[in-house]
Amino acid sequence: MNYTIVSVREYGADFTMSLDKSGNKYVVSVHGSTSFEYKSRTFDKMEDAQEKFITIAGWCCGGLYSFSDRAAYLMK
Repeated sequence: MNYTIVSVREYGADFTMSLDKSGNKYVVSVHGSTSFEYKSRTFDKMEDAQEKFITIAGWCCGGLYSFSDRAAYLMK
């Protein structure tokens, strides 16, 4: 079963992000809504996915970093 647990949209910016459940895995994905860029990473543990998601969401709150920087952090 696949479903979205939580999503973030940065208003006034080219960025959306989601944390999804896919079977027994967790997927964090980032989207450039106007540039059509997309990156995703699959995690075995919710804790690992949540750490990446929360860090990037914090950057959104502060208006920090570009889409490319956020996507690079997700993929590390």
